Amino acid sequence: MTSLSVIGVPSSAGSYAAGQDQAPQALRDAGVSTALIEVGIDVHDLGDLPQQIWAPDPAQPRAQNAMDWRTH
Repeated sequence: MTSLSVIGVPSSAGSYAAGQDQAPQALRDAGVSTALIEVGIDVHDLGDLPQQIWAPDPAQPRAQNAMDWRTH
């Protein structure tokens, strides 16, 4: 049997607006794991990484969220 581990990465850090960070939960709600199980794939959902939401950075307008200095 094919096995697949799923890890959600709820991030909108590379975008110019929030919302993409909701994708892992939206995929779960849409039944992606269930659909994979139904075709014979052994799915292991490992949860989500910490959420990273986009935020404007006026000091670095061309490198938004390149590094969150508050956590380093």
